[in-house]
Amino acid sequence: MGILEDVKSRIEIAELIEQYVQINLSGQNYRGLCPFHEERTPSFFIFPQTKSWRCFGACADGGDGISFIMKIENLTFKDALGFLAKQFGLNIRLTQPNRSLTPLQEAHEAATIYYQNYLKESQEGKEAFEYLLNRGLHPETINNFKLGLSPTGRQTLKGHLISKGFKERELMEAGLIKKSQNGFSYDMFNGRIMFPIQDISSFTIGFGARSMSNEIEPKYINSPKTPLFDKGSTLYGIDKANESIRNSGTGVIVEGYMDVITAHQFGFKNVIASMGTSLTSNQVNQLSSIGNEYILALDADAAGKEATIRSLENAWKTFEVPASKINGNLAGRIKKTSVRIATLPNGTDPDNFIQQNPDAWNYLISEAKTIIDFLLEVLPKRYDLSSNDGKLQVAERFGILLLQIDDAETQDYVLEQLEVMLDVKRHTLHEILGINRQALIQKARRDKTKVEKVEGYAAGFSNNSSSPIEDYVLSLLLQNPDLAVEVSEAKYLLFQNSENRAIFLAILSGSIININSIVEGGLERLKLFSLPPMDIQQKKEALNQCLQRLEKHNIQSLTLLESTLLDEDKSNLEESKILDTVRQHHSRLKELFLSTSNEKGIN
Repeated sequence: MGILEDVKSRIEIAELIEQYVQINLSGQNYRGLCPFHEERTPSFFIFPQTKSWRCFGACADGGDGISFIMKIENLTFKDALGFLAKQFGLNIRLTQPNRSLTPLQEAHEAATIYYQNYLKESQEGKEAFEYLLNRGLHPETINNFKLGLSPTGRQTLKGHLISKGFKERELMEAGLIKKSQNGFSYDMFNGRIMFPIQDISSFTIGFGARSMSNEIEPKYINSPKTPLFDKGSTLYGIDKANESIRNSGTGVIVEGYMDVITAHQFGFKNVIASMGTSLTSNQVNQLSSIGNEYILALDADAAGKEATIRSLENAWKTFEVPASKINGNLAGRIKKTSVRIATLPNGTDPDNFIQQNPDAWNYLISEAKTIIDFLLEVLPKRYDLSSNDGKLQVAERFGILLLQIDDAETQDYVLEQLEVMLDVKRHTLHEILGINRQALIQKARRDKTKVEKVEGYAAGFSNNSSSPIEDYVLSLLLQNPDLAVEVSEAKYLLFQNSENRAIFLAILSGSIININSIVEGGLERLKLFSLPPMDIQQKKEALNQCLQRLEKHNIQSLTLLESTLLDEDKSNLEESKILDTVRQHHSRLKELFLSTSNEKGIN
């Protein structure tokens, strides 16, 4: 898989755009105010099923995740791809290796050095250094993780960085200073232990900061969201754990900064942290590109277990119908990253657990539970199993899990556990799960995007392209460079595929060489596609007809999307049918549980 395909496969369109736009669920899609023009009524929509976005307002633009980043960050196609690759933890370099740091990166590097020096050299730093030693950290560990201390002064860092030539606007954008309501700007962090958060290339992109007194709340604060830092797309320690995870294939995920640092100090180099929150899809995408297996080593208390369940639900997609069940047994067989769960003893976290007994940590990780065993233990406690509704809810949850298990022995094990847990016989359980399974698969199939039949000039591309008309236009232009003068640059809006849009603009500007290395395979295919023999007038006609078809296709798509969105607002008929079917299934399942209960009452 090339870098372009790798990046595109990892994009979760709603999560990506939510970093820039406040969105709300609207039917099966999302809606918000367009970030590209002023508006009061939301006309900007995100369509997760097609991984696309569209503005129905003034700008009337749309596209995929890469085109959104190009527009919102004002980046070229190449730089947008690099931006996303970095966010997903892909260790590549699309830019020149000697490229200088941006002002925001330079500001973070300068702040890191300043905090480090303040810890080592100031009077305040002595107390902080003792605090870290008392927490069990070695001086070399403190240095290795570039730990520092922020001064208690209100404008100490700001004054230092401005004296180094940084502008206040840059420091504000970097999240190193902030403004009060009266416009007074001051340091973001004061009198706290500083944990530089670094990306996979070991550049500081943000900070975590801990108070040295448990009486000061909040105990931890992080940098605000900036162009460099987003908590939901960042993993603490990934720069140091990356190589170990790649070599071993296995990583361990903990919650806190100190958990990671202590683990590395004791030689457990494959440990990273989600920084105290449930994992996100962006974080999981990064991890999946590095290792094959991850162990979640979270706290044993109720909050820790709930965080684990949320991570399994939202990030690892544990409760989604697998593609192989939607498309048939031969489809969707992409190896999923495996996940296990290591539960720590009550009252401990990885930091103190490792310090007390490093060997026990090895054992804890090696004996981590499978997802199935973990969920069999914790999920039933969330429901009232004395009621038929509670039993039904548990059965529905495990019904999805069983769709993802192909091993007959494991399936039988889960069914045995459910029989005892729900107090139902095997034949009843099969009927319950069978009804639920078919409902899930049928709905997933209905949700799949339909492929449009392509005829005419672009028919030759229809079997191996998601954008055949776009591809035909590009092939025609690449093989006949003189035709470029016939096309307006404004036509780039007709291309919904981001790399096609980039190729089109590169052809018109004569800079195709600049993106050749990124879309190499696709470009070669377009250049070599066998076009029918035509004279120059026929080529112009073909070009104009295809551009008109693209415009017509876009208008039709917009009209269809608008009508769909209007229908959703009026309680879409198809959605109502689906809901009716779900209600019927639900009613039948409740009857099954009730009949089982009555049987037991009679006996």
